[in-house]
Amino acid sequence: MFKKFYDGISIYDKGAWNTPLGDIQIDELLAREIILKNSRISFEPSLFNGENSVEMQVPVIQLVLKDAKVVPIVFGSHSYEDAIILAEALAAVLKDRDDYILIASTDM
Repeated sequence: MFKKFYDGISIYDKGAWNTPLGDIQIDELLAREIILKNSRISFEPSLFNGENSVEMQVPVIQLVLKDAKVVPIVFGSHSYEDAIILAEALAAVLKDRDDYILIASTDM
């Protein structure tokens, strides 16, 4: 059952994301690093049921970057504070990496 409200940020943290083009692997190590940065970040599976902002972007990634891994992230609430929390977590875990692309999408 899809939750209508979740107070926090959810990161799909393991396995693969299924698309019409097949599965794309989750970057599990990176996902766990992000989750450990703040208690407001966790994995809430129900937020990904019926979610289509992520699912519209991932097939494009599969076509362009054949060996890519992804870290799907969704917000349960739309707060400025959560945006700052995620930005700080991403900055911390990505600061020494050069092998990532950030893609943001919204489903209004």
